Amino acid sequence: MKVFAQRGYGVFCSLTSVEIDIEKQYTVKVIRRTYSLTECLYLILPERKVSNPWLTPLLTPTAKK
Repeated sequence: MKVFAQRGYGVFCSLTSVEIDIEKQYTVKVIRRTYSLTECLYLILPERKVSNPWLTPLLTPTAKK
């Protein structure tokens, strides 16, 4: 998609945090912004107990919405 957009044939989405780098690297420009995009992440675990402390908050019942 980036190559098509670079040649004037399409668009692609990118993070605002890397906008300047993308504009320079691909010689493209921002045409529109959106603030309503969301992203869903899914955690797939084996049946054994998870011992990674970074994953513990994701496994609590309050994290499931």
